Amino acid sequence: HVDGWGRIHIVERLAKTNNATIKAWMLREGYKNSVMYEYLAHTCASSGGLRGELEKESIDPALLAGAGDIIQALIMGGPAENMDDYADGAVVVERYLYHLGAKPKEIEQLIALSSIQRFLDHSSDWNARETHGWTPTLRAALRARVLEMKGLPHWKDTVTAGLASKDTSTFGKADEAARALGIDTWDHHFAHLESGDGNGWYFVMQTNDPLRIDRVVALAEKVIPLDKIAAGPAEEMGIGPAWANHRNLDFVLQGLRQFPGKAWPLIRAGIRS
Repeated sequence: HVDGWGRIHIVERLAKTNNATIKAWMLREGYKNSVMYEYLAHTCASSGGLRGELEKESIDPALLAGAGDIIQALIMGGPAENMDDYADGAVVVERYLYHLGAKPKEIEQLIALSSIQRFLDHSSDWNARETHGWTPTLRAALRARVLEMKGLPHWKDTVTAGLASKDTSTFGKADEAARALGIDTWDHHFAHLESGDGNGWYFVMQTNDPLRIDRVVALAEKVIPLDKIAAGPAEEMGIGPAWANHRNLDFVLQGLRQFPGKAWPLIRAGIRS
């Protein structure tokens, strides 16, 4: 019934459960929270028995999806235990790739594959990780498997279809997957902004191209109500949907540091906000 800090605290209190139903729920739903999946990934993987479930010959789609999310959260790390704290990590990743089969098709699976590749490619103390099974032989085999699956020809069409979607969630996943394939999505983000269907100001500022920045600045000056923003100081926190325009301007301003001399009207509005 809760999905924020309430869920995090509740699941932490369930860590020693022996209830099979709760364990199964942890691996499929329990880790999901609106703060950060990283807070519960290790707890759910350990307490839910992720390794044992993945060592079975066949698993259900919900468990496969949950395993992908948990692996990504463990790799991301952060304020809680991460992959280096998870003794079963190497086996879990190996079994996850096994259960993906020869031709994974879900875009979330492509995102998980990319996360695993970044982990394997990252320079780290792999000697210390060998105690958890991350041997050079296994890492090489896993990386080869990941590259093989990422290279499947159908991914491009899947990602292209997702980038054409007006659904925010679908587009966001497709955008992340596109970056995993090295596909430039700037034009898609800009088109969404122009049509009024998106709020990807942060993403269109992720460029070194001054011509693209000129287009962003022109659009921002046209659609962001600068006069309302440049209304002087106030006591409000400026958080929430009512402050979307302020937030959008923030994203543009923080990216302008790479382009001195541009967009004085936007900077002036920010100073006067």
